[in-house]
Amino acid sequence: MPQKEYSWILGAGLGFALGGPLGAILGGLLGHQVGRMMNKEGSSFSAFPGMGQRQPDAQQGDLIISFLVLSAAITKADQQVRASEVRAVKAFLIRSFGPQHAADLMRLFKQLLEQPLDIPGVCAQIRRQADIHFHRLLIQVLFEIAASDNELVKAESELIARIASDIGMADVQFRAIASQYELKAPDRDFELLEISPAATNDEIKSRYRELVKQIHPDKVGHLGKEFHDLAERKFKEVGGAYERIRKVRGF
Repeated sequence: MPQKEYSWILGAGLGFALGGPLGAILGGLLGHQVGRMMNKEGSSFSAFPGMGQRQPDAQQGDLIISFLVLSAAITKADQQVRASEVRAVKAFLIRSFGPQHAADLMRLFKQLLEQPLDIPGVCAQIRRQADIHFHRLLIQVLFEIAASDNELVKAESELIARIASDIGMADVQFRAIASQYELKAPDRDFELLEISPAATNDEIKSRYRELVKQIHPDKVGHLGKEFHDLAERKFKEVGGAYERIRKVRGF
């Protein structure tokens, strides 16, 4: 592969990706070309002298690589690669990075589909380096990819659950996201608010105010338009759930 195809990805900053499984995966795909780029004076990697050292510009690069790895894992979770799921990944990349960069990333993604992936290792790094806003939106995107064929199979949902656990997401937060993709999820509105149906009215009000602060779209504006849109959708769903509960409870 021409080195220039990936220079923009490397220039975006890989942050913790260079210090662990993400860097190993990327290195395995690009082979000795990446090695030369890492060792070349003045290369895009020169901004990251320490293994695992995180720089302010690294977040976008980290997001790109971790997203590709985990989306590849979900796409092949049921032992078959569905065209609808590949299209969902491509659409996300185009919206987030534009057609040209998306084409580069899709080449990496398709190679990842053929590679053994260190999912626990990648998740461990995400757990150490990313915040709760990244965790929420990452899991939501993975669900959207898995459900893009209008069928969320057991292998996919179980893998997403393991990923959520491995990155340190609380079970109640995971179920709040998962419930959006499970048509028969019980007490869906309460799960969206991440609170028990047995909660008092005051507890519901307090939880709603707290959750609104946590998931406000402005919190993830730095991650790009696609993630901002996902957060906005989540924000509206939580608001709708609260209003339905409020009307039923009469407060």
